Amino acid sequence: MKGLVFIVFSFLSISSLGQEVEILKKSTSAKSINDTRFEFLRENINPKSLVFVGTLRATGKDKKASLSKLYFKLKDQAYVMGANSFKMANYTKNEIRKEASLTVDVFKANDSVLNNSKATRERNVIYVFLNDFTENESYIFTISGSDKEIESGTYYRYQLKQGESATIDSGGLLSSSFTLKWKKDNPSSFITLTDFGQEDPSKDYEYSGRFFNTKRINFMESSLGWLLIELMKPMK
Repeated sequence: MKGLVFIVFSFLSISSLGQEVEILKKSTSAKSINDTRFEFLRENINPKSLVFVGTLRATGKDKKASLSKLYFKLKDQAYVMGANSFKMANYTKNEIRKEASLTVDVFKANDSVLNNSKATRERNVIYVFLNDFTENESYIFTISGSDKEIESGTYYRYQLKQGESATIDSGGLLSSSFTLKWKKDNPSSFITLTDFGQEDPSKDYEYSGRFFNTKRINFMESSLGWLLIELMKPMK
């Protein structure tokens, strides 16, 4: 029947050193595309404007349970399947066993849908992360001359005002700093004070990102940043 999409349940597992990716669902109608994007989609996106590719679940233990590591594993598999965007479906974390699981639905979306999704997002906002662990780790950094103490599992939000420049200093003896300036319609920036949120530098995939890195100040890709905001808590 024309227009009918068949979904197959795969449950294919791909394991790698304590980390596993499962293909829970896969569309037989989806065709692979050469698209390096992996855009975060909000729930209000009309599903009729998307082509469903599949449902993926990544699980990990200990350091492999980090949200960023789960995200990049899912991104790897989504790229192979020809998806260029995703919605979060489920996230679970077992603190005692030090395990976590992240499930996403992956799609193919056209440029119009992805551009409209980006157009509704915040502008000129700086988000700062430490990591997503819960060992009560904390770190003090400086932004525009003000000291801030960030804890694991939280993020700091800073709204740039029109014409403003904000300098972020990582602190410590070997501190590094970076200045961000307000620009009209400038996308939000996502910064980590560790290597959290950074892609494995040993990878040599076609789509691998190249991020700005100055010791303790690293920029992360926006799709991961928007996902982290959904799952982590803002600083009080």
